[in-house]
Amino acid sequence: QSVMWNATGSLEDVDPGPTTSLLFTGSEPKTSGIIYAIPEDSQNVFPGATGTISIGIPEVGPPDLSISTLAVDRPVLTIGGEHATIVVRLADQWGSPVTAPHLVVISTTAGILDGSVSALGNGVYEQTLLPGPEAGTATLSATIDGEAIESDLTVEIIELDAIWDEEVIDCASYASYAGSNLLVDGTDLVIASEGCAPMVFGHVIISNGGKISTRNATSNGIPNRIDMIVESLTIDETSAMDVSCKGYPGTLWFEGIDWNQTGGNLSGGSHGGLGTPGLDDGVSSIDSPPVYGSIQDPRHAGSGGTYGTGGGIIRVVTGDEGSVVLHGAIRANGCTHNSGSGAGGGILIRTPSFGGSGVIEARGGNGNTVGCGANCTREGGAGGGGRVAITGVGSLSGGFADDGLYDHIDVSGGTGGTGPAGAGTLFVQTIFDAHGDLVVSN
Repeated sequence: QSVMWNATGSLEDVDPGPTTSLLFTGSEPKTSGIIYAIPEDSQNVFPGATGTISIGIPEVGPPDLSISTLAVDRPVLTIGGEHATIVVRLADQWGSPVTAPHLVVISTTAGILDGSVSALGNGVYEQTLLPGPEAGTATLSATIDGEAIESDLTVEIIELDAIWDEEVIDCASYASYAGSNLLVDGTDLVIASEGCAPMVFGHVIISNGGKISTRNATSNGIPNRIDMIVESLTIDETSAMDVSCKGYPGTLWFEGIDWNQTGGNLSGGSHGGLGTPGLDDGVSSIDSPPVYGSIQDPRHAGSGGTYGTGGGIIRVVTGDEGSVVLHGAIRANGCTHNSGSGAGGGILIRTPSFGGSGVIEARGGNGNTVGCGANCTREGGAGGGGRVAITGVGSLSGGFADDGLYDHIDVSGGTGGTGPAGAGTLFVQTIFDAHGDLVVSN
């Protein structure tokens, strides 16, 4: 009897029939699915199906010039500063690493290539690029056995002066820095954008233990912030952008509202996740304030616990050709306090290219148990997690590629005291996503 045929999963389409038999020859590796036979007389003849069909990967072929890739770990170098590592990965037409040896040559139009190309195994080759003495744009390219791979990229080589230690860029001084490149090399820089956000800069580089932070909240409880549009942001392994404990002060919440007007409680603050109430000698304190803020576009700091300050706000946006390379840390954690900790803050990164090996944190402060006399204990509530959004991304690389992104970003609620607080939110939307992914996890 003739039947209709239907291939599911990622298998190639088949002739739907009706026919009495089907010959299927898979030609697309890394696909799988089930083929169903659907009888025309479904009342008297049962439908049938194959088991799961998986199409394997052919033996590794020669390098494919359109699949092999060229990458660099730093898109911007400063004269006299750190080097970049150029990486070439050889892959065949199916994306399998080409492990057989090949002659790889890397070229640049600016900067200085240091030493020779090193073969690291598994189809990976690398070479070091030094900035050299002159500013310019280095266009990188590579050949495999004399044939050019079809990808190239650029590295900007710039000259700039380092920021003085403890320098402050606020609304009063911003005009002197607007549009400038910023090198925070082994120093601390304060950026206070509240009232004149966003601030616009060129390339921003934080290196050699450098840190960018912000001011504490204003006298009426409104948090300050780092809010900027840049050509690129690069943070090395030793450096950070950190607004931990720079959010709403104790008892203050969304828009500076006092959520704990009775005072004397021990509850944790909230933001993306709900804080936990504290216990005073076994008596529960009032509930933490409700969650608030945007999942897709974080603009608010974390609320204060009864005493602990919440995490602050960091917003970094680049242009269409910009990038963010994070090998260090971006943090907006809530403050831990024995009598009610702060919630995690808000972090937005909007850029077409995001990569590195660092971490992003918007964690709630931990709760603590302390003594309050003979046979008396106080358990301070933990702060809820904050909100992090990574949007507009066309390329994720390094530790942030694929599922690694979720291992490098922490929006968990605080622990201890009366128990774990609610997790915050992580929202990721690439340019290929209609809606994006939302993760809520401790």
